[in-house]
Amino acid sequence: MTSSPSVFKSFPRTFWIANLMELFERWAWYGMYGVFAIYLTDPVSKGGLGFSDAQRGQITGVVPFILYLLPIFTGALSDRFGYKRTLLAAFSILTGGYLLMGQVEGYWAMFLVFLGVAVGAAMFKPVISATISHTTDERTGSIGFGIFYAMVNVGGFVGPAVAGILRVIDWDYVFYMASASIALNLVLVTLFFKEPDRGEVESKSIGQVFSEIGLVFSDLRFVLFLLILSGFWTAFNQIFITLPLFLRDWIDTSVVWCWFDFFGQSAVNACASKDMFNPEWIINIDAGAIIILQIFISALVMRFKPVATIVAGILIAGAGIGLLALDNVMLIVVVGVVVFAIGEMVASPKSTEYIGSIAPRDRKALYMGYSFIPVALGNLFAGLLSGGLYGAYGNKAMLARRYLEGKLGVDAAQIKDLKIDELWPMLLEKSGMTDLQAMNTLYDLYNPGRIWLYFCAIGIGAALALLIYNMTVAKPKAA
Repeated sequence: MTSSPSVFKSFPRTFWIANLMELFERWAWYGMYGVFAIYLTDPVSKGGLGFSDAQRGQITGVVPFILYLLPIFTGALSDRFGYKRTLLAAFSILTGGYLLMGQVEGYWAMFLVFLGVAVGAAMFKPVISATISHTTDERTGSIGFGIFYAMVNVGGFVGPAVAGILRVIDWDYVFYMASASIALNLVLVTLFFKEPDRGEVESKSIGQVFSEIGLVFSDLRFVLFLLILSGFWTAFNQIFITLPLFLRDWIDTSVVWCWFDFFGQSAVNACASKDMFNPEWIINIDAGAIIILQIFISALVMRFKPVATIVAGILIAGAGIGLLALDNVMLIVVVGVVVFAIGEMVASPKSTEYIGSIAPRDRKALYMGYSFIPVALGNLFAGLLSGGLYGAYGNKAMLARRYLEGKLGVDAAQIKDLKIDELWPMLLEKSGMTDLQAMNTLYDLYNPGRIWLYFCAIGIGAALALLIYNMTVAKPKAA
């Protein structure tokens, strides 16, 4: 049996450079995206853009949807122009794009700049995965991709943690951080990246790409599976685009400081003064749990069939989301996120394996290349649903306005055009309540936590649909 040290030594330099670039790219993306929903909807007086929930949902839904579709085309272009040139172009776009995101203010300006970032990320994704593939073999592939996915999670953990510190200083620093992370990648690819040996590569024309798209999507059974699995990703993405707002608006996150008061006087003071514990740090529990538990969970479920594992994982993740509807208590949120992370670790890796099992034998590689379609659809549905449901049931300004009118008798015309940073102080003044008392009063009265029941139902529905699909569509086709 080959020892681990010898395996590590067998990786070429390009392999390690590619992994380092993946870490910095994920650091930039998750560092920005982990706080993006808050930035978009925070009042202008607090440094945010003051967008509506509908606008926030459109941006966080449509743009990532495009991001995950574009690799179909950018992968073909990278084969034609070379990996190094593609990476240089991608990092140049991303460096400037992240920098601009902190400077624009209007809805369409932000939409277009964020779309530019999506284009850069879509150029990067297929190249970096292909580089790992070309720099590993049958002996080193398992460990190589294990290292690669570890870098994804490390970047996804560190990015939001650092962003949470920087945004307290100034929102601009979050985007400076993201831009600087990608700028480091520009240095790495310029000085150290060597084009991997790809053998005889036949570049696909755009016409061939469209032909393959038509071939894949003519298989209605496969399209149905992609739609079902997108339900899981729709629920999954709420952790990143809805939970930060829910934590900001309806949870007393200051209790976390009290849990960790043994760290020193600063934590004690933060607990006593009810300082908010940043929502992105709570959400980071998901990435932290994956870093710690993924290998153990994967080993635990490897003996089970893919469909049973995926269904179990989706149900566990759905239960984690459902827990969030119980009450606006910090401990419930933490438990919910941990349970969700376990479900994610169970379901996500097996979904790719299941695609391989239902794909026609002569088209497995082609079908596997479209395994990201549910992620794209999940982002689209997640953003639009989040914007609509949170705007209808969870928006703090809307509920404050309803309380002022319905319970305190304030004239509707007087507060029609007021923002949350004007409505909330008025509510506190007229009701005589503290900030925490008002938050709990409105939560108990209007139950904004009901939104999690909708997302839980989507996840459970996806699991049941997958079971039915496997029994009525996939198995008969295989037979």
